[in-house]
Amino acid sequence: MSEKSVDPIPRILVVGFGAVGIIYSYLLEHHGKAQITAVARSKYDAILPHLHQVVRRIEDAYPFEFDYVFVCTKVVPGISSTPAILRPVIQQLPRSSPTFVLLQNGLGVEKELQEAIESQVESNATPSARPLIISCALYIMANVLENGTVIHVASDKVIAGAYRPDTNTSNAAQSQVVDARISAFVDLLNSSGFEASSVKDIAAAKFNKNLWNASIGMDSKSSQLAYGLVKNMMEEMVAIGRSLGYDETYLPATVVEDKINAEFQRVSTTRTPQEFKASALLDITNNKPFELEVILGEVVRLGKQQGCSVTVCGLPARSYCF
Repeated sequence: MSEKSVDPIPRILVVGFGAVGIIYSYLLEHHGKAQITAVARSKYDAILPHLHQVVRRIEDAYPFEFDYVFVCTKVVPGISSTPAILRPVIQQLPRSSPTFVLLQNGLGVEKELQEAIESQVESNATPSARPLIISCALYIMANVLENGTVIHVASDKVIAGAYRPDTNTSNAAQSQVVDARISAFVDLLNSSGFEASSVKDIAAAKFNKNLWNASIGMDSKSSQLAYGLVKNMMEEMVAIGRSLGYDETYLPATVVEDKINAEFQRVSTTRTPQEFKASALLDITNNKPFELEVILGEVVRLGKQQGCSVTVCGLPARSYCF
């Protein structure tokens, strides 16, 4: 009697090796659930002994084919774009058709990549041959210190969903393939120690997460929250979300108080809260470009399009980040 065949573990290319890229790579490979190839330029020597494969450039990762491409870079329009960073991957389409997983903060971060994919793949390609973008709302508090140590304060929760710009034109066969890929991705993360789930409307789920990023995540005194400002910002964003059709399934009536109370509790129960800084605030502190456009700029644009007030969200970020 022949032995039962074992499905090969997925190959994952991880692009962007900050705290998120490091944690996801480590847990997936540590649990034996994936074979990781990490693109790590400055951290190459430090990471090399710990993962299956480490390369300095994306080009060096090929000719291998990957099941997933995890994108853990920051989206800073005008300085770096996801399609430009992933050009060597996109050039492999449609010969290779990976699932792109965007582990990125902000709203609307999927659009440019989707356009780049569509320019490479025929519109009549079969559902299984079309690359899929899975976008994620990340709930993780981690930083990389100057010495390379990863500070991981709390949470490994991720909410995933398919980016569906063509919802009205998708057919049953395509939806079935997409749902199967989402399910496989969620199972992969849950089997590796993450708390993962999926939603049909990932844009709404990311909007919910962005309430924190755009307010608390840019408050330099998070242990002494400017309660009034944070509350007003979140309430303004909730009104914008409601105008976009995000109901209480994604934006509960108590979402503002829930997020503020959760932050107070986190700060009061964390022994060394000063060790963690939100990524945008960390970049501001270090005078580096940060994700202002996709975290706040997109909220303001959406609000204006919908005829909503953006009085608070439209304030320059630096007026309350210091």
